[in-house]
Amino acid sequence: DSLGNSASGWFVLEKPGKLRVEYDNIPIRFIASGANLLYQDIKLKQKSFIPIKSTPFYYLLKSKSSFLNKDIAITEYEVNDTYTKITFVTKKAPAMGSLTLFLTSDTAQIIKWNILDAKGITTEIFLSNPKFSVNAISNATIFNVQRIKDVDFNDAK
Repeated sequence: DSLGNSASGWFVLEKPGKLRVEYDNIPIRFIASGANLLYQDIKLKQKSFIPIKSTPFYYLLKSKSSFLNKDIAITEYEVNDTYTKITFVTKKAPAMGSLTLFLTSDTAQIIKWNILDAKGITTEIFLSNPKFSVNAISNATIFNVQRIKDVDFNDAK
């Protein structure tokens, strides 16, 4: 968070358009299914819906991700022996924030990403024991799979 605290949890990403993020000890979740991203505060019983296209998640949730895209502007690109770093914004809403991907230099797998939101707050997401192309849930990309039994993407509709 903005104070430097960290949290753990899990997420599932299924292209196109499905995402679910849950934290272990924080009553907040993000769910995407289709055109909207749901931000839900479980403790306060509040829900906010945000169009996916106006968020940095838009790039991750597209059916085909390409940096040669009319909707995406690359604002930073760096390559070194360890990682490739790419920062981009949506051209229609650059003030809504940016997404920075860190990919391994040798295999181009995502190892972390940073989200800079519209308020200027950066959230870093580090992947721990990622599993790619897992067939356990509709070909979803699953992290911390032992915590997931059935993933419900329906809350965001």
